[in-house]
Amino acid sequence: MSTSLISTDTLAQAQAALAADPTNASLHAELGMAYFYLDRYNEAFAAFQQALALNPDDVVAHNGVGRVYYHLGPPEAAIAAYTRAITIDPQFVPGYWGLGILYFAQLGLYDQALAIFQQGLERNPQEVGFYDGIGQTYVRAGHFVQAIATYNVVAELVPTDPSADVNLSIINLHLGQYSAALAAMQHAIILAPEHAWQYRVLGFIHDRMESAEQAVIELERAVSLDPSDYEAHGGLARAYRVVGRSVAAQESEARGRPLAEQEDEYAQACFESVIGNLDAAVDLLEIALARKQLTAGWARIDPEFVFLQDHPRYQALLDLYSEVTREK
Repeated sequence: MSTSLISTDTLAQAQAALAADPTNASLHAELGMAYFYLDRYNEAFAAFQQALALNPDDVVAHNGVGRVYYHLGPPEAAIAAYTRAITIDPQFVPGYWGLGILYFAQLGLYDQALAIFQQGLERNPQEVGFYDGIGQTYVRAGHFVQAIATYNVVAELVPTDPSADVNLSIINLHLGQYSAALAAMQHAIILAPEHAWQYRVLGFIHDRMESAEQAVIELERAVSLDPSDYEAHGGLARAYRVVGRSVAAQESEARGRPLAEQEDEYAQACFESVIGNLDAAVDLLEIALARKQLTAGWARIDPEFVFLQDHPRYQALLDLYSEVTREK
């Protein structure tokens, strides 16, 4: 069953439960979350507000308000809502996550993100997932030694979780440590072989290692698992060109480009980067950064932008937007 159908079922169940008990604040909060997962943010917000009218200390409702503001803005309102949730319940894990992700993924405020994740871990030492938040923050801040150390901790604590290997692979790809990137991603695939995008990144690693034939194999596997992966189609077109398969390259680009063009400028920049249209990729990335579709911290480490590393406009653009973040 698709996620949308599950969410629709959840909405119907939440509505039925609330109809039977209309003064139950928790049920209003549950209804709000059902709306939220359907991207019906205004209705979600109204449900959360009704929950808070009935119970001003409902942490799920405060967290829900934060999640709505995360998507609709302003971020200051999201910060206030998340902070209220963890003030009411200092062990409320989702509140720390929401606030931490807002700081590192949307605002680029890395010191604040680290402080929140570390506070969440202190209050909830069993929640080892907070190490991943700490690692993600270090990565975006450019503190790769600390990020690697953090993900090594994650790998020891949760050896069956591929996320640490994935992140170690991405870091090493960025640093040009291709053998280490390859080993980490291969181990991640052993742990979770079903994720198409992991084969895509593996293909990029082989591309950087000048193993074009192997890059073709991995990227073909990625698109077979997920035909909608436009970045894999673009990377495959690039790899086909390297091995002299020009017709296959044109066909792969033709499959990927319409998919990318349905998305925002960030997605289109990724596609142009992996296919090799580097000037177009930087032009689109500049628009994406200006529209806050991503932060400079992620643009620096995104595997799709490894092909841009020697492009002077790319580096200048990242430096510019990093300066903007530091001025906040």
